[in-house]
Amino acid sequence: MATYGFDEQSVKRIGKTVRLSEKFPQKVSLGGPDRSGANPGVRIMLGQRTATSSWAKFSSAVISVYGGEPNTNGVPTNSVGTVAAWNVIVDVDANTATRWVTLSNNGFAWYAIAAECL
Repeated sequence: MATYGFDEQSVKRIGKTVRLSEKFPQKVSLGGPDRSGANPGVRIMLGQRTATSSWAKFSSAVISVYGGEPNTNGVPTNSVGTVAAWNVIVDVDANTATRWVTLSNNGFAWYAIAAECL
């Protein structure tokens, strides 16, 4: 007669199957280097580009992203980090002022969809 036992991997596998069958989804990573496919989650953000150099069409730049409740001017109050975003819309000329940029994520990368003109 055969003897069966459960190791730690078996318990994890059974737990995963039960959670899936009972409609309890796994925790989902919202992005990062470990995701090779489309990233779920936020799809549009407001950011600032503070560089004084121009941002040429078909190039990327680092954008500071903001969120949270707006202040009295309508500007978001919380800096939530930075993202590398691609500009495929128009050349943004060099300027010493900070420019607001609207960013969208198509599931694979961040793209500038609008930039503040001065």
